[in-house]
Amino acid sequence: MAQTEENLTDQDKVEETTEQDKVLETLEAMYSAAEKFDLTNPSSGLTTAQRHRIHIVAELAPKQKGVIALTVTAAAKKIVTPIQDIRKMKTEVPGGYSARSLDKDVTSKFMRKKFGIHFAMMESGATSRTLEQNGFFTLRYKGNIGGRNGKIKMPFLRILDDMEKQGVEPKNYLLPLFASLIKQKKKLTNLQKKQLERRLRVFYQFHT
Repeated sequence: MAQTEENLTDQDKVEETTEQDKVLETLEAMYSAAEKFDLTNPSSGLTTAQRHRIHIVAELAPKQKGVIALTVTAAAKKIVTPIQDIRKMKTEVPGGYSARSLDKDVTSKFMRKKFGIHFAMMESGATSRTLEQNGFFTLRYKGNIGGRNGKIKMPFLRILDDMEKQGVEPKNYLLPLFASLIKQKKKLTNLQKKQLERRLRVFYQFHT
Protein backbone atom coordinates (compact mmCIF):
# COMPACT_ATOMS: atom_id res chain seq x y z
CA MET A 1 0.00 0.00 0.00
CA ALA A 2 1.31 3.45 -0.94
CA GLN A 3 2.22 5.74 1.93
CA THR A 4 0.30 8.92 2.57
CA GLU A 5 2.24 12.10 3.27
CA GLU A 6 1.22 11.95 6.95
CA ASN A 7 2.76 8.46 7.38
CA LEU A 8 6.27 9.29 6.18
CA THR A 9 9.04 8.02 8.48
CA ASP A 10 12.08 10.11 9.47
CA GLN A 11 14.14 8.21 6.88
CA ASP A 12 11.51 8.93 4.23
CA LYS A 13 11.69 12.63 5.09
CA VAL A 14 15.49 12.65 4.80
CA GLU A 15 15.27 10.99 1.40
CA GLU A 16 12.56 13.43 0.36
CA THR A 17 14.75 16.40 1.35
CA THR A 18 17.70 14.97 -0.59
CA GLU A 19 15.48 14.50 -3.62
CA GLN A 20 14.16 18.05 -3.33
CA ASP A 21 17.74 19.37 -3.34
CA LYS A 22 18.47 17.39 -6.51
CA VAL A 23 15.28 18.64 -8.17
CA LEU A 24 16.19 22.24 -7.35
CA GLU A 25 19.70 21.73 -8.75
CA THR A 26 18.15 20.28 -11.90
CA LEU A 27 15.77 23.21 -12.33
CA GLU A 28 18.55 25.74 -11.81
CA ALA A 29 20.70 23.98 -14.42
CA MET A 30 17.83 23.83 -16.90
CA TYR A 31 17.09 27.53 -16.37
CA SER A 32 20.73 28.49 -17.01
CA ALA A 33 20.75 26.43 -20.20
CA ALA A 34 17.38 27.88 -21.27
CA GLU A 35 18.77 31.42 -21.12
CA LYS A 36 20.94 30.48 -24.11
CA PHE A 37 18.45 28.15 -25.79
CA ASP A 38 17.37 28.93 -29.36
CA LEU A 39 13.62 28.42 -29.67
CA THR A 40 13.90 28.41 -33.48
CA ASN A 41 16.32 25.47 -33.49
CA PRO A 42 14.56 22.43 -35.01
CA SER A 43 17.30 20.12 -33.66
CA SER A 44 15.93 20.20 -30.12
CA GLY A 45 15.30 16.48 -29.67
CA LEU A 46 11.58 16.93 -30.28
CA THR A 47 9.39 16.22 -33.29
CA THR A 48 7.30 18.96 -34.86
CA ALA A 49 4.22 17.66 -33.02
CA GLN A 50 6.09 17.60 -29.70
CA ARG A 51 7.38 21.15 -30.19
CA HIS A 52 3.80 22.20 -30.86
CA ARG A 53 2.67 20.61 -27.59
CA ILE A 54 5.17 22.46 -25.45
CA HIS A 55 4.45 25.67 -27.38
CA ILE A 56 0.77 25.43 -26.44
CA VAL A 57 1.60 24.76 -22.78
CA ALA A 58 4.01 27.70 -22.66
CA GLU A 59 1.61 29.99 -24.51
CA LEU A 60 -1.13 29.32 -21.95
CA ALA A 61 1.21 29.66 -18.95
CA PRO A 62 -0.31 32.86 -17.45
CA LYS A 63 -3.76 31.26 -17.31
CA GLN A 64 -2.68 27.66 -16.62
CA LYS A 65 -0.12 28.02 -13.85
CA GLY A 66 -1.13 24.74 -12.21
CA VAL A 67 -0.50 22.74 -15.39
CA ILE A 68 2.83 24.51 -15.89
CA ALA A 69 3.87 23.68 -12.32
CA LEU A 70 3.03 19.99 -12.68
CA THR A 71 4.70 19.75 -16.09
CA VAL A 72 7.92 21.17 -14.62
CA THR A 73 7.62 19.01 -11.50
CA ALA A 74 7.10 15.82 -13.51
CA ALA A 75 9.98 16.55 -15.88
CA ALA A 76 12.39 17.32 -13.05
CA LYS A 77 11.22 14.25 -11.13
CA LYS A 78 11.93 12.06 -14.17
CA ILE A 79 15.45 13.46 -14.46
CA VAL A 80 16.21 12.88 -10.77
CA THR A 81 14.35 9.57 -10.45
CA PRO A 82 14.24 7.92 -13.91
CA ILE A 83 12.44 4.78 -12.69
CA GLN A 84 9.47 6.74 -11.34
CA ASP A 85 6.28 6.70 -13.39
CA ILE A 86 5.77 10.47 -13.39
CA ARG A 87 2.13 10.17 -14.42
CA LYS A 88 1.33 8.79 -10.95
CA MET A 89 1.26 12.07 -9.06
CA LYS A 90 -0.24 10.90 -5.77
CA THR A 91 1.15 8.61 -3.10
CA GLU A 92 -2.29 7.01 -2.86
CA VAL A 93 -1.74 5.61 -6.36
CA PRO A 94 0.32 2.38 -6.22
CA GLY A 95 3.88 3.29 -7.15
CA GLY A 96 3.04 6.96 -7.02
CA TYR A 97 4.83 10.00 -5.61
CA SER A 98 3.70 13.25 -4.05
CA ALA A 99 3.82 15.78 -6.87
CA ARG A 100 2.01 18.17 -4.56
CA SER A 101 4.78 18.15 -1.93
CA LEU A 102 7.53 18.42 -4.52
CA ASP A 103 5.75 21.25 -6.28
CA LYS A 104 4.90 23.14 -3.08
CA ASP A 105 8.37 22.80 -1.55
CA VAL A 106 10.48 23.21 -4.69
CA THR A 107 8.87 23.87 -8.08
CA SER A 108 6.45 26.68 -7.31
CA LYS A 109 9.03 28.49 -5.15
CA PHE A 110 11.54 28.20 -7.99
CA MET A 111 9.00 29.38 -10.56
CA ARG A 112 8.01 32.41 -8.47
CA LYS A 113 11.67 33.34 -8.00
CA LYS A 114 12.57 33.03 -11.67
CA PHE A 115 9.36 34.05 -13.44
CA GLY A 116 7.21 35.89 -10.90
CA ILE A 117 3.57 35.42 -9.98
CA HIS A 118 2.44 36.05 -13.55
CA PHE A 119 3.63 32.54 -14.44
CA ALA A 120 3.75 30.76 -11.07
CA MET A 121 1.32 29.46 -8.46
CA MET A 122 1.30 31.05 -5.00
CA GLU A 123 1.34 27.59 -3.42
CA SER A 124 1.14 24.44 -5.53
CA GLY A 125 -0.21 23.52 -8.93
CA ALA A 126 -1.50 20.26 -7.48
CA THR A 127 -3.96 22.16 -5.28
CA SER A 128 -6.06 22.95 -8.32
CA ARG A 129 -9.38 21.14 -7.85
CA THR A 130 -9.37 19.52 -11.29
CA LEU A 131 -5.75 18.39 -10.93
CA GLU A 132 -6.38 16.88 -7.49
CA GLN A 133 -9.20 14.57 -8.57
CA ASN A 134 -7.10 11.73 -9.93
CA GLY A 135 -3.38 11.31 -9.43
CA PHE A 136 -2.81 9.10 -12.49
CA PHE A 137 -2.54 11.18 -15.68
CA THR A 138 -2.69 8.75 -18.59
CA LEU A 139 -3.92 9.64 -22.07
CA ARG A 140 -7.32 8.26 -20.99
CA TYR A 141 -7.65 10.72 -18.12
CA LYS A 142 -11.30 11.86 -18.04
CA GLY A 143 -11.01 14.82 -15.69
CA ASN A 144 -11.28 18.43 -16.76
CA ILE A 145 -7.93 20.16 -17.25
CA GLY A 146 -7.66 23.78 -18.28
CA GLY A 147 -11.23 24.93 -18.03
CA ARG A 148 -14.04 24.78 -20.55
CA ASN A 149 -12.10 24.76 -23.81
CA GLY A 150 -9.55 22.25 -22.48
CA LYS A 151 -6.95 23.35 -25.05
CA ILE A 152 -4.09 22.45 -22.73
CA LYS A 153 -5.38 19.04 -21.61
CA MET A 154 -4.07 16.75 -24.36
CA PRO A 155 -0.74 18.56 -24.85
CA PHE A 156 -0.14 18.18 -21.09
CA LEU A 157 -1.11 14.49 -21.05
CA ARG A 158 0.89 13.74 -24.18
CA ILE A 159 3.98 15.46 -22.79
CA LEU A 160 3.78 13.23 -19.72
CA ASP A 161 3.24 10.19 -21.96
CA ASP A 162 6.17 11.20 -24.17
CA MET A 163 8.52 11.37 -21.18
CA GLU A 164 7.20 8.20 -19.55
CA LYS A 165 6.34 5.90 -22.45
CA GLN A 166 7.94 7.29 -25.61
CA GLY A 167 11.46 7.85 -24.35
CA VAL A 168 11.58 11.62 -24.79
CA GLU A 169 14.22 13.15 -22.53
CA PRO A 170 12.60 15.51 -19.99
CA LYS A 171 15.22 18.20 -20.63
CA ASN A 172 14.04 18.41 -24.22
CA TYR A 173 10.70 19.68 -22.88
CA LEU A 174 12.06 21.75 -19.98
CA LEU A 175 14.50 23.76 -22.09
CA PRO A 176 11.99 25.17 -24.62
CA LEU A 177 9.40 25.66 -21.87
CA PHE A 178 11.78 27.71 -19.72
CA ALA A 179 13.14 29.56 -22.76
CA SER A 180 9.62 30.54 -23.78
CA LEU A 181 8.74 31.70 -20.27
CA ILE A 182 11.94 33.75 -20.10
CA LYS A 183 10.99 35.39 -23.39
CA GLN A 184 7.44 36.07 -22.22
CA LYS A 185 8.67 37.52 -18.93
CA LYS A 186 11.05 39.91 -20.72
CA LYS A 187 8.24 41.00 -23.02
CA LEU A 188 5.92 41.56 -20.07
CA THR A 189 8.60 43.48 -18.16
CA ASN A 190 9.25 45.74 -21.14
CA LEU A 191 5.52 46.34 -21.58
CA GLN A 192 5.11 47.22 -17.90
CA LYS A 193 8.09 49.56 -18.13
CA LYS A 194 6.60 51.36 -21.13
CA GLN A 195 3.24 51.65 -19.38
CA LEU A 196 4.91 53.14 -16.31
CA GLU A 197 6.86 55.62 -18.44
CA ARG A 198 3.64 56.63 -20.20
CA ARG A 199 1.87 57.22 -16.88
CA LEU A 200 4.79 59.27 -15.60
CA ARG A 201 4.77 61.45 -18.72
CA VAL A 202 1.05 62.09 -18.27
CA PHE A 203 1.57 62.86 -14.59
CA TYR A 204 4.32 65.39 -15.25
CA GLN A 205 2.29 67.04 -18.00
CA PHE A 206 -0.43 67.86 -15.50
CA HIS A 207 1.81 68.67 -12.53
CA THR A 208 4.52 70.85 -14.01
